[in-house]
Amino acid sequence: MGQLDDHPDNRVKRRGPPAPLTATVLAAVVERPSHGYELTTRINRRMGTDWASRSVYDALDRLQKDNLLWSEEQKTAGVRSGWKRVFYATELGEQTRAAWSHEGQVLSKG
Repeated sequence: MGQLDDHPDNRVKRRGPPAPLTATVLAAVVERPSHGYELTTRINRRMGTDWASRSVYDALDRLQKDNLLWSEEQKTAGVRSGWKRVFYATELGEQTRAAWSHEGQVLSKG
């Protein structure tokens, strides 16, 4: 994924289009905050794909480094460690997802 522009009025702009999985992961988190395994399952079921969990976690890491997501550990029953890292979209993440969605609609209209 490209770097975000530092100018406050252009915070949701980036150089080049997002990678398809990165855009999909951001959209899924905006839709419903989730932990990585749940995101992988939802994305694969919805898109008929077989993305590896590692690829989804890599996208989550990139999105978090770009301040589009934040995460926190939550105590969860039924998990070996008892904890899951749940990802949430930041305000910038929601704006970026909307901008990416709009760009995709404009590009598809040709």
